[in-house]
Amino acid sequence: LLGATHTELQQWQRAIRAYQEAEIKAKKPVIGLAEQREQFVNEARFKRGIAYCQNQQYREAMNDLTTFIGSNENDTRMDEAVFWLTESYYRADLLQNAEETYKRFLVEYPASKRREEVLYGLGWTYFRTKQFDEANSTFTKLIDEYPKSRFILDVQLRKGDALYLTKKYIEAGKLYKEAYKKSPKSDEGQYAQ
Repeated sequence: LLGATHTELQQWQRAIRAYQEAEIKAKKPVIGLAEQREQFVNEARFKRGIAYCQNQQYREAMNDLTTFIGSNENDTRMDEAVFWLTESYYRADLLQNAEETYKRFLVEYPASKRREEVLYGLGWTYFRTKQFDEANSTFTKLIDEYPKSRFILDVQLRKGDALYLTKKYIEAGKLYKEAYKKSPKSDEGQYAQ
């Protein structure tokens, strides 16, 4: 519970320590808890992996989440674990791994509550790797599926950028104009102008 409290307070380093201690304690033989031991260890790895990612310790996050995924195939939080693993790849600039895992996520967890974020991350991954047509297509899918997305303004700008970089200036201009109209005083609106 201490790890969960630190997680809620976004005290990532403290959460990591609490989950490390929980894993160590869970591995010790305790009469009557042998069957639950592995469950406690896996729970600690799952939550610590997320805390590592939030604390920008991506290699550690990848290790814990990969271990969790490999030993918990039927866990109901598998989509959450794969999401955080993918985020760790993306944030660590392992963009090929991120692309592959984002695409896998969309196939394996099409109804996940993380789908919108995954489309956003995949679009950005394509954009950062200069796959502008794929980025544009993915961002279009995000807009079509989530027309009220919190990412909508940024997505319109990135679509505009992708079109601009592929010399489709008129289409890019339309998206920039639309983004500016939606939020003229925001940073995004100023960028679009």
